[in-house]
Amino acid sequence: PAEHHGVRPLHLVGQLGQHVTTAANVSVDFNHDPRSSVVALDQTRVMEGTMVRILSWYDNEWGFSNRMLDTAAKIGSLD
Repeated sequence: PAEHHGVRPLHLVGQLGQHVTTAANVSVDFNHDPRSSVVALDQTRVMEGTMVRILSWYDNEWGFSNRMLDTAAKIGSLD
């Protein structure tokens, strides 16, 4: 598995999540998750030393709606 020590999404806090589990997941496990994407660190791998496979879960409707709310709030705060 990929190393996940010290992984921090920096400015994407609340928008990009990280998930480590040994349980099997399915897409319904991430329904109504407000983040744009949740990276499954335990399923992310470096393959053959040159390619990275990243597994990420998302609820495209709910996550997108939350980003639109963020955008509206940002526009509303402009002078």
